[in-house]
Amino acid sequence: PARSPSVFAVWAACSSYPRRTKDTIPVDFLTGSMGLGVAVTAFISLVQDYLIARGALAEEDADRMFRRFDDIFETCGWRVVALKHGRLQREAFKRPGGAALEEWIENCPNADFAVLTYLGGAAWRERLARDLNGVAGIDTLLASHDDAGLGRLMTNLGGHCIESLL
Repeated sequence: PARSPSVFAVWAACSSYPRRTKDTIPVDFLTGSMGLGVAVTAFISLVQDYLIARGALAEEDADRMFRRFDDIFETCGWRVVALKHGRLQREAFKRPGGAALEEWIENCPNADFAVLTYLGGAAWRERLARDLNGVAGIDTLLASHDDAGLGRLMTNLGGHCIESLL
């Protein structure tokens, strides 16, 4: 049945799913239809309020925050295994220039990483060639991948690599 405008307005105001038309601070995660939206949104809202109240940015404190999450799960008896890099990245890190690539990934701001992921392999190539200019082996490492392959390499994070997850 069709919703009346007043019912729709209440639904839109109470919806737990983030939307750029409703939220004033950008949100970069999606939620499913199985009830996680409320929990994830409430948790992220609390974290955001906490960080804003203390003048901190999530980008600067992300590693410390993730370590605190690890501590919580370890305290509850869980074995925590961090899967930061996928198989393709781990293999690339073993090659000449790979250590510099790994360090670059570790230090790349999340916002920059997200933009480069969106732009694709050619953008990754340009940025890495500029930032790692003069690093022994980096030119060969980059040249060993076409643009699509370089995009796959750079986005081959542990949580997205079935081989690492298994």
